[in-house]
Amino acid sequence: MNWKTTKRLFIIRLLPFRHKHNNKGNSIRKRKKHEGAANNSPSNAIIAEEIQTLLHNIAIDGQLVVNAHFSILFSAETLEKMENIQSMIENKLFTKGIIVSKNAYNQLELFRSAIPGNGTELREYDLFMTTSEAALCFFFKESYPVNEESNFYLRFTDRQGVPLKVDPSDLPMKTGRINNRNKFVLGPSGSGKSFLMNNIIEQYLTYNYDVVIVDTGDSYSGTCKYKGGRYIQYTEEKPDYDESFFDG
Repeated sequence: MNWKTTKRLFIIRLLPFRHKHNNKGNSIRKRKKHEGAANNSPSNAIIAEEIQTLLHNIAIDGQLVVNAHFSILFSAETLEKMENIQSMIENKLFTKGIIVSKNAYNQLELFRSAIPGNGTELREYDLFMTTSEAALCFFFKESYPVNEESNFYLRFTDRQGVPLKVDPSDLPMKTGRINNRNKFVLGPSGSGKSFLMNNIIEQYLTYNYDVVIVDTGDSYSGTCKYKGGRYIQYTEEKPDYDESFFDG
């Protein structure tokens, strides 16, 4: 890592208030302060409105008020690459309504606080007040999905619509994630269960697999007809079955 080209933007850190009620009082005082200066600066009016929204959420939903600090530490081989990465991060965060602070007077202090266990070194001016729900929005355990290396895979897309290869059967068995290939699709009405299964069935057929479906709601008749399959329908008026189906 080239420390000369290391630049801080944002360390994910969440520090809850010790005295919730006192900090609510601090929010009220800050709101009144900005309201008093709103006539001289439109930005103060916006800040006062945001603080009022924060107080409303606290009162209605009982949200916890916290002091929070976020930063991202990255390094680059050249100054040009560093600036490109910085610009990309700033643009992505800006699309979510997040503006990066570019304070540079306490870089060493911020770097030291990034070391695990050193979050207590953050000073009051490094923190900002928000609700716990908003502060936790950066804490997620998911990672970006990647194509799985397998000879048997189904094509899906990630949340951005980018094609993705996923093996739901052989690779999980090989890696020990599952011990059988059974699948169970659960969801409320209209959530896309049949749509998903139609997608999976169509892709299974591209591997020349034989597919047998017990369909109680005619959800798969279209796929069966489109793929040239045989759809046997039973009704109370015609409860007969075709023995040739069982004879293979």
